[in-house]
Amino acid sequence: MSRELIAGLPGRQDINDQFTPGNLPKTLTDLKKLLKAGNGNYQFGSLTAEYYGYLPGSPEYINWMEEVALYDKNARDKIKKAVMAAVNYKSGPLPITFKWDPTGSPQEVVVTLNSSPPSYTIEIVGYPAPATSALAYRRKRKKT
Repeated sequence: MSRELIAGLPGRQDINDQFTPGNLPKTLTDLKKLLKAGNGNYQFGSLTAEYYGYLPGSPEYINWMEEVALYDKNARDKIKKAVMAAVNYKSGPLPITFKWDPTGSPQEVVVTLNSSPPSYTIEIVGYPAPATSALAYRRKRKKT
C-alpha cells in the first residue's frame, strides 16, 4: 500500500481514541445505525469506517476494509464480539484499549474485561498492526 493510502487510514491512537469515554456516545450511535441497517449485524471494520466518515465505495472506505481484512475470520469475529459487548454494556458503554503485538506468536486475540475501572482490553497478537501515529498527525506531516 502506498504512503498516501497509509496516511489516510486510522492509526493505533485513532482506533483507541474512538473507544474512549468522550467518544463512546458517537461510537454507540454509529453501532446502532450499522446494526439496524444490517439486521443485527455489521461488517468488521465498518464501525471505524463509519466513525471516521468513510462512505462505502469511497477510496478511504475500500482501503480501510482491505486493511482490516488482513485479520482472519476468527480474529475478526472475536474482536467484533468484544467491541459489541463493550459498547452495548448493560450499564453503559465501556472504554476499550487495543494493544497490538504483530511479532507475537501464535496468532490470537485476547479479550479482558477489567473490573477497575470497568473497561475492556483487546490484545491482538501476531496480526498486522495499524500505524502507530494518529491519522491527523500523519496528514499534518504529509503537508509540510
